[in-house]
Amino acid sequence: MIDKNINNASLGKSLILAAVDLDEAIAELLKLEIKRIKKLTKEASFLEEVHKTHILVRYIIMALIMTDEKINTGMILCNDEDQNKN
Repeated sequence: MIDKNINNASLGKSLILAAVDLDEAIAELLKLEIKRIKKLTKEASFLEEVHKTHILVRYIIMALIMTDEKINTGMILCNDEDQNKN
């Protein structure tokens, strides 16, 4: 049983670290796309490009939600170890 707990804790920690790294990259991408939207609004015919970028921003936000779920799962795995120790 201890082996399983160590593996769960290790897996949970790895999952959290991977999700945090991915969050950082996704946040940077979101920042760039928001800047792009601001730049596009200064152009005469910007609506179509803003629409495409807006769709990408939605996907980025969904990816952030998915990484949040990975962090939650990682915390659950780590907490399982703590509960099994007691």
